[in-house]
Amino acid sequence: MLVTHSMRMTFGVSLLFLVAVFSAVWPGQARAECEVFLPCTINFEVACPDAPGGVCGATFIGGGGCEFAGLGLCYSSGFFSYRVDDANPLTIELSSDLIELDVFFANVGAASGEMRFFNSCGEEVGDTLFTNGNCLLIMPPLQSQVFEDGVRTIEVTATGGVVYIDDLTVTLKQVPAPADFDEDCDVGAFNLAQLLGAWGPCPKPCEPGDPCGTCQADLDGNCNVEAFDLALLLGSWGPP
Repeated sequence: MLVTHSMRMTFGVSLLFLVAVFSAVWPGQARAECEVFLPCTINFEVACPDAPGGVCGATFIGGGGCEFAGLGLCYSSGFFSYRVDDANPLTIELSSDLIELDVFFANVGAASGEMRFFNSCGEEVGDTLFTNGNCLLIMPPLQSQVFEDGVRTIEVTATGGVVYIDDLTVTLKQVPAPADFDEDCDVGAFNLAQLLGAWGPCPKPCEPGDPCGTCQADLDGNCNVEAFDLALLLGSWGPP
């Protein structure tokens, strides 16, 4: 059935009573904030040689490998660093949004390395970090970055040789619920109003099940905002 704009408005008005009643019974927090977790450092000492996921919120660490670097200055603490070369890039996937990073990132000789950051939709965010010193000669200082958009994937590549990473300190932030469209970690009346305003078929093109598409209120991923999406939102009402 074709759903016109006027039909959407009629349906929205008919649900205003539901909005008022539900908000009065369980209004949620006035203005919540997503929890920021304490900084956590991956130094590749305990994790070597396998660097398994699950350390400091990392669900995957792969490519390259840990290497004893105690003979030079290619480490920040301990004696192991994570080695990346031309043929073995490094990927780190995180379970929560990365909002702040400190890292030792050094090159050997004339090699150079790049560290890029991507959000949950695969879009590159923040600034690319570059290796900042030959660790056979000096111990480069740590580099830092703060992100406005949460980072879920870190990718490191090397050109012309070997680069090392150590003391990767991450500060992660709580992930909002899918129905928390304004990402304040509290599903409330504002989110309900957003869903009702989007009622009906999603704008085209719509990729079913794409959480990064233009139809945020389509919580079940069928390219249509309807009663089941409303039920999902009400089921996640309030703070997590």
